[in-house]
Amino acid sequence: VRLAPAQRSPGAVEAARALDFAADRDELAARLTRVDEARSLLDAGRGAPMGEVPDVVPAARAARRGAVLEPEQLQAVGVHLEAAGRLRRYFADVADLAPTLAEVSLGLADEPDLGRSLRDTFDDHGEVADSASGDLAHLRHRVAGLHQQLKQRIDGLLGDPEFEGMLQDEYVTIREDRYVLPIRSGHKQHVDGIVHGWSASGQTVYIEPQPVVEANNKLLMAQAEVKREVRRILARLSGQVGKVASTLGASQEALVTLDLAWAAGALSRELEASTPILTDASTLSLKAARHPLLCLQGLLVVANDLLIAPPHQVLVITGPNTGGKTVALKTAGLCTLMALAGLHVPAQPGSQVPRVPGVFTDIGDEQSLDDSKSTFSGHIANLNAIIEALRPDSLVLLDELAVGTDPIQGAALAQAVLEGFADRGALVVVTTHYESLKALPFDDPRFRNGAMGFAPDRNVPTYHLTLDVPGASSALRTARRLGLATDIVDRAIELTGPQHRALESVIERLEHETSEARVARKAAEAERSALAVAREAADAHEARLRLRLRDGLARERDAALDEARTLRDELQKMKRELKQGQRRDADWVNQQKSRVDRAIERV
Repeated sequence: VRLAPAQRSPGAVEAARALDFAADRDELAARLTRVDEARSLLDAGRGAPMGEVPDVVPAARAARRGAVLEPEQLQAVGVHLEAAGRLRRYFADVADLAPTLAEVSLGLADEPDLGRSLRDTFDDHGEVADSASGDLAHLRHRVAGLHQQLKQRIDGLLGDPEFEGMLQDEYVTIREDRYVLPIRSGHKQHVDGIVHGWSASGQTVYIEPQPVVEANNKLLMAQAEVKREVRRILARLSGQVGKVASTLGASQEALVTLDLAWAAGALSRELEASTPILTDASTLSLKAARHPLLCLQGLLVVANDLLIAPPHQVLVITGPNTGGKTVALKTAGLCTLMALAGLHVPAQPGSQVPRVPGVFTDIGDEQSLDDSKSTFSGHIANLNAIIEALRPDSLVLLDELAVGTDPIQGAALAQAVLEGFADRGALVVVTTHYESLKALPFDDPRFRNGAMGFAPDRNVPTYHLTLDVPGASSALRTARRLGLATDIVDRAIELTGPQHRALESVIERLEHETSEARVARKAAEAERSALAVAREAADAHEARLRLRLRDGLARERDAALDEARTLRDELQKMKRELKQGQRRDADWVNQQKSRVDRAIERV
């Protein structure tokens, strides 16, 4: 739905619409790597010059069989070769960022001479240009000259007194590629020439006058020579295309692969998706997953963690009507399908998806009046089909299992079906309102609860999934929220009985406590993050102070060393003077001694 419109080549559009599970692990890993690299290039602002590229494989195959291609087919090959050249250069430049895509681009055709010939052969209108061959320009010039001469000659006949009163109109027309005069039908015997037809009314006969027959013949012969030369040019180019037909086939495949990877990278960026971790373990772990189609509609989607891991096999999602149970179930299925097709998933990094052999669903109303099939029988038919095709580790999605019949028997049947799927080694996500299924996780370790949240204070669903707790159906609250008459809702509450109301109250209180705990945990996480930031800031400040202190000490040390060296030089000078017998008075000696003392004190 979203990949196909993003493609630039017809082959890539078909590949996107037919995208399915990867054939093997290596192919799946290669797909994901290509999408990773395309996403990285897009995030870095390094857009690829894809352009719109036609599929040239049918034309190339026809040329290999000896067919002469039409101008538009040859121009399409030229467009392909130019695009291939651009992409080869682009991916060579980004090979360090996208080595896998760069390797794929090596399969693109590298035929610059043929591409240049095809580009230079045709003009801006798609016609073979005069410069395509040395003879073509000459032949077309000759045709233009003959055409001009013939036009002048027949225009002269229009003004000839001999034809006065015979012409139906004062114009020249063309019939069967020859210039003719429109003669009144009553005068056709008065004009010597060849008749080329009549008007619809029969009032006009189109005659080629004898004086222009030879000129018309010369013009047609010259035009035929032009057509032969054009066909010769097209045949020559078609032969060249036929020689590289296999190269063009491989190039088309490489182009489709690159185009599909680029569109998948763009989709990943739009969904703010991440690379899934494919695993052989029976573990589905989606972190902060969002329904991809809702995201693409621009809706604000609540992200949820979806987890099925050993010993659990069945995730039982319960909660209020219109509370997001089906959305959570479909999110699990769509993310799994996207991952196995080699696409990124709308979830946080680190999300794991098992390599399931199949994904089976029973979602929606299967009622059909034409087939005399009820909702219940439709679901049973689906379950039978799933059981027959099921293989271990398959993913099964069941929305409102075993509804449309007696609630007690329906709940028993639903439990038996889920236990049967678990016995067969399947992973299951099921939505339900049956109270007995909510209790299963407390008795069978293969089952796990998941509750869609409800805010009693605001009387609205939160669409947030909490694992390991059952959810209250809140059907009566929902009915009241949706506007059902108050007296009817109040009466329904009375009819539920005290035991059921107590159970609903316990579940709602548990949901409320869970919600409060979640808020407290978020606050604690925020406080912990703030403390970490403050600690980092303090460490950085301490490091700066230490650096400043070290720099200051170094400067003082350097200054003291410089002064000590100066003093040493002066003492040596004094020593030489004393040895030479130079006399100094007592004041001078005292001054020098004071200087030495001060220097020693500083050092």
